[in-house]
Amino acid sequence: MKKTVLGIIILFAVTLLTPIKTFAAGGFSVSTEEINLHPGDTASFTVTATNSVGKIDLLSSDANIASIDTDSIFLDQDSAEITVTATGVGSTSISVTATANFATYDEEILEGQSYQISVNVTETPQPSDDPENNETITDQDNQDDQNDQNNQGDSVKNTVANTPDTGSNSQSGGGATQIIISSIVGVSLITALFVAFFLHKRAKARQ
Repeated sequence: MKKTVLGIIILFAVTLLTPIKTFAAGGFSVSTEEINLHPGDTASFTVTATNSVGKIDLLSSDANIASIDTDSIFLDQDSAEITVTATGVGSTSISVTATANFATYDEEILEGQSYQISVNVTETPQPSDDPENNETITDQDNQDDQNDQNNQGDSVKNTVANTPDTGSNSQSGGGATQIIISSIVGVSLITALFVAFFLHKRAKARQ
């Protein structure tokens, strides 16, 4: 009886002292589920392996819409960046799938684990043909033309206002000349009358 109890105690102690090997959950993940592009644009996403190692395949379901720079990667608890190039307008998807040799470090095979990334490629936006925008531009052009016409009218008015009034000056000069001539004629007439009167008196004195 004592031997049996002693054996149980020893077995329990050995069990407690024996290290238990544990593994963290493993697998892989992708950094995005959707990518939006215009033709000719590029974007990238990341595939990350956690506590796992092996080969992962990548495939674009329509390379005429979006292509990828590689069709497979090998990861060992690390990451890889995949570049996507938009080649045409439309929608497609990129599959990221674990192969048969992709497994966690606790030997769990992850073959078939897969992610789908949607890729949408739309036309590059063109300059707006909105009639309201065109009407706004036309109204602005008309306003600019009206301002130019007003400025030209003001310039003409200023030019007319600053132009010397030669006609008025000529009339004023003509009036002054007439006054001078009238004065000379008057003085001459008075002088002539005075001389005539003097000669008449002198002639009368001699008689």
